[in-house]
Order: sequence, then C-alpha cells, then structure tokens
Amino acid sequence: MANSISRCVYFGCALGQRRDVMSRTALLTQTVFWLLFALLICCGDVFLHAQTPGFYSIDCGSTSTETYSDYTTTIIWTPDLDIMPDGIAATVTAPTTGEGDAYTTLRYFPGNHSKYCYPLAPVEAGSSYIVRAGFWMGDRSLYATEVVDQISFQLIIDAYVVTLVNLSLPQARVKYSEVYVTANASRMAACVARTTGSAASDPPFISSLELRPLPRTTYGGMLVQTLKYPMLMVGRSNYGAPSDYPRVLRSTTISLCV
Repeated sequence: MANSISRCVYFGCALGQRRDVMSRTALLTQTVFWLLFALLICCGDVFLHAQTPGFYSIDCGSTSTETYSDYTTTIIWTPDLDIMPDGIAATVTAPTTGEGDAYTTLRYFPGNHSKYCYPLAPVEAGSSYIVRAGFWMGDRSLYATEVVDQISFQLIIDAYVVTLVNLSLPQARVKYSEVYVTANASRMAACVARTTGSAASDPPFISSLELRPLPRTTYGGMLVQTLKYPMLMVGRSNYGAPSDYPRVLRSTTISLCV
C-alpha cells in the first residue's frame, strides 16, 4: 500500500513537472509568435516595397551607393548612381514642406542628347502604373536658362511627350508630374528632354522618380478607353480626410456660400 502511494505521489509529481514544462514551452512559443507578428507589422511595408515588382523609388542625383528608408513613409529609395550614367549630380537646399531626403539632390543634363531616360523595369505588359516625377531646384537655377528664373523642358514616358515642365524660381514647393500609363512591354522609360533640339534651350533636370503599380480595377478601364495613351494628373486636392496611400495632396480652402 505504501509503495502504491509512493508511486502515485511520484507519478503526480512527474505529471506536474511535465505540465510545468509544457506550460513554459507554450508560453515561449506564444512569445516568439507575437514577437514575429510585431516585427512583421512594423517592417512589412519595407519588405513589401522592396520586393514588389513595379514599385520603384529613385533618388536622382544622390551620390550614395546604398538604398535608404524614408523616415516618414518607410518607402525604400534607390540612388540613381548606377541607373543613370549621364548628367551632373548636384546638391540643393531641401524644401521646407517636408518632402524628404530625395529633394536635397537633383540630376541635370547639359548635354545635347535628344532625351535622357531612366529605365523602369521589370514591369508587367498590360498592367497600369503611376509614374511620378518630382522637380525641385529651390531658390535659384544651377545653370543658365533662356529666361532668367524660369526653367522649361519636356517629360516623356516611352514615346509620348506627356507634359511640358515649367518652373518659376524661387519655387514655393516641389513640382510633381504624375502620369497614369499602361505598360506595353516588360520595361518602360521615363525621360526628360530639352523643349527643342537647340543647345540654347533649357537643360532638363529631375529630383525624384517613382513608379507604382495600380490594381486592374482602379484605372485600367479608363486607360483602355483612352486606347492606352498616358493620362496626366491635373490636380488632387486635400480636403482634410486622412489618406492611407502615398498620394501628393495640396491643401484646399473651401468657400461656403450662405
């Protein structure tokens, strides 16, 4: 009888120890799971932006050889040092509107090429994308222009001249040209060019270049209706509601009629 009680007590102790080990293991597993989950939430955007095909952010004129993460959006920016062999990189005073590090540098093209192109690849043929080019010279031009304190040149997407970029200096804010386009092949090109073939026309420049893939249901139908010709964004206003997307919004004052 005493031996039976001893065996039961021993079995109970062993069972308790086993349960204690299992509890600690379960607690450790749960802790590791939640740590990994928190890491995924914090860094998921960075991983997504770095790995999504057709999602590119190029810092034009940067002399760095390494990518970096924007401190406000966590978007990964890539210097253009290994992308664009032409042009001259320059540093400018950053805008006071908080656009980020990409607007502390630019690349301008004083040469006589017909155009200067950034390759955007790979992309998916038939898919829709936003191409957003940013232009920030700051207070004064870094080179001579046809008209003092004014700069004018072309923005070209593939074979289409999509807009004439006109800047008056000093700039109050970054100039953005946003184009909605359908890829015709596995690569696209965003180019800047003089307004004419004359060397007397203004040299073009660029500060940033972004490519963003669009869901097929968003603008794909509109681009089909335009026979896949690019569409230029005319304006987008900020009326106060929060936005979950990295859109470029301009504040708008509303006058109410009473």
